[in-house]
Amino acid sequence: GQDCAKESKLTAAKIKLITPSKIDDPSLKEIVENLGVEESPKQIKSLDDFMKKNNVDLVTFGMAESKIAQMLKLRTGGWPLSAPMTSQGMLGSADFYRMEDKDQFQQTLKDTGLEDFTIKNYDASSLIICKDMPTPKSDATVADRCSLTQTVDYPLMIKPSQGRGAISKNHLYKKVDSAEELLKFFNTPLPEKGGKTFLFLSPADFTLQEWVVSKYEDSFHFVYSEDHGGFLKVKITRDEYKTDDAVAHHNPERTRTTLERDDIPPFLMTKFGQFLKMMQYRGIGCFDMKYRNSDLSKPMVMEMNPRICGSQPDFPDYGDWFRTWARLYVVKE
Repeated sequence: GQDCAKESKLTAAKIKLITPSKIDDPSLKEIVENLGVEESPKQIKSLDDFMKKNNVDLVTFGMAESKIAQMLKLRTGGWPLSAPMTSQGMLGSADFYRMEDKDQFQQTLKDTGLEDFTIKNYDASSLIICKDMPTPKSDATVADRCSLTQTVDYPLMIKPSQGRGAISKNHLYKKVDSAEELLKFFNTPLPEKGGKTFLFLSPADFTLQEWVVSKYEDSFHFVYSEDHGGFLKVKITRDEYKTDDAVAHHNPERTRTTLERDDIPPFLMTKFGQFLKMMQYRGIGCFDMKYRNSDLSKPMVMEMNPRICGSQPDFPDYGDWFRTWARLYVVKE
């Protein structure tokens, strides 16, 4: 189930939500919270029995991207769960990786005819070489830990290469204006557990992306199924920042507006529909984009989230969005 604070909207849409917190059996709760391919047939049967007893129609990962690959493996393994598990129409983990990994996603845009929407990326693990170091005991910068293998253009945006960020967002997502700032990011240990422990970040876990100068940042939200006519739901949430160098994850001052279907530029509908059709995507998600030099005719797509997106539960009609998405998997036609 999805851990969603907007449960009242789902209830109003006649959707019953079962999250791990509502499961009394501790062993069953653990299976749900850590659902993966390691579970034994006995554990899977207990989960299956729970689904049947509670008339569960659908198992979803909510915003937990780490669960998607596990669900794909479960489906590939043919495990006899009594409810469909959403994997957004992706056929295997390679499809998931092409969309969810930020480096691979830019190539996927090019492969599907959206090259004009791409942002230059650098392979951080090739660009930055770091020495093995003992576990740090403080957040003191170790100036000679990492070095650069080539010269690149700045500014850059540093971000996790796969979905992360619930902890220390201000550090994990960062704009850097020079080689010195880039190296300092990886040479400075990150505090964890309230500052009791520290760790060095690995370049392999991050992507480096050209910084797009823009006062506007959009999320193009959708429910899509080519078999059902394309976009079943679509909406843009637009943030306008006070400056053109704001980092969204740092909660800058902004004004948020919403563009409904009739207000969305047709070329965006066409291009994103083309992408989703070619990727055989079937489900809910969002494209995150900025506009080069704040020109709304020049969208640059930073990433796609193949899941429920952060601002969707705030939609007044979120329950209807969820129901539309779920029916793609539950209703037999």
